[in-house]
Amino acid sequence: MLYANSEEREMDGSMVANGGGHGAVSVVMENGAVMPQPDHFRICPLGMQFYSSEEVPEYVLLDLKITVLDAEGDTVDLACTGAVVLSRYEPDCGLYRVWVVYVDLDDEKRDILTCTCKEKNLLCPHCMNY
Repeated sequence: MLYANSEEREMDGSMVANGGGHGAVSVVMENGAVMPQPDHFRICPLGMQFYSSEEVPEYVLLDLKITVLDAEGDTVDLACTGAVVLSRYEPDCGLYRVWVVYVDLDDEKRDILTCTCKEKNLLCPHCMNY
């Protein structure tokens, strides 16, 4: 579950991000383990990069639940499937960097995610140019 706002939330999904303007971001794995993310955590309309203490196998499909605030300040759940395209050990931080591409995020959800990620400065370098 990913929360792109500054409120504390129950961490019962796969990913949680708390913090305004970027702020503290944590990934919550399916087993409930919480992984604080470095400042260069990225999520955008194409996919996300996150860091894990355990390697995530490539080509695995992940059920993602991303919760963001809409223009009225209400929470919106964006559920989709993501495919792990790369998982590489990063010796500088001692974690695995995991790249995920969305497989089935519809255009309406993608637009909501784009607005939130721009506002929170979470976009990848490619998406920052659009």
